[in-house]
Amino acid sequence: MAREFLVALDGSPASDAAARRALELAGALGASVVGVHVLDTAQLEASFIADLSGSVGFQPFLNLSGELRRALQTVGDAIVADFDTKREAAGVAGSAHVVQGLVVAELTRAAARADLIFLGLYGTGERRGKSLGGHADALVRRIAVAAFLASPESDRLRHPLAAFDGSERSTRALKAAAEICRALDVPLDVLTVSTSSDEIDLRRRAAREALEGIDVRSTFVVAQGHPEEAILSRAGENDLVALGSHGHGRIVELVLGSTTERVLRRSTASVLCVP
Repeated sequence: MAREFLVALDGSPASDAAARRALELAGALGASVVGVHVLDTAQLEASFIADLSGSVGFQPFLNLSGELRRALQTVGDAIVADFDTKREAAGVAGSAHVVQGLVVAELTRAAARADLIFLGLYGTGERRGKSLGGHADALVRRIAVAAFLASPESDRLRHPLAAFDGSERSTRALKAAAEICRALDVPLDVLTVSTSSDEIDLRRRAAREALEGIDVRSTFVVAQGHPEEAILSRAGENDLVALGSHGHGRIVELVLGSTTERVLRRSTASVLCVP
């Protein structure tokens, strides 16, 4: 399991949940956590400033850009300071800082130095409290590390689920979920969706082999129907869904597995995407 975590901080309830999950897991694993808040330069572009100036009755030349930059910096500093206070109180090593740039580009750059990134599942601004946030969506498609997308509705992790179909990616997701469950001493459900008894037996054996050497309490669960519906139907029982996400490279960078994408857009539980 990863030993260096990155958490994206934006002050939203989902981001706060991501920070809590990062600190919770880091404390159990002895990992360090770096918090990053991005001062989004897209909000400082001339077109945005002009629109904002007109909407409040000012002219763009009244240095609104400078005032907005200072305001955003002040907010960012407060978000980072709050995270550092919580990190120190939890006894977790790490740091936090504000960077300036485009959100997805800066977080992708920071993720290259991490083993696991924690994001808010829901968006901010117009997308606050709704479906998968635009920045999270873009990041999951681009980064080459596992992403933990935290739901603000979840408390401490108590009963994760790994979606398993026998593929290499689902095996990696299963192992990652098992390591989390072992560290937190919580049970793991391994869900497979199939109507074939032969296929179910093969997957059961494959899951057992994947979990060899990981001391975790696991239950193999079989469901029928569409995989995403089977996964989503367990929202009341499982507070984290771990599943394989996508491959790498220019061709597949923007392509998530259809099941993964549908779960991300509809899940009320946290989601762990493992590429």
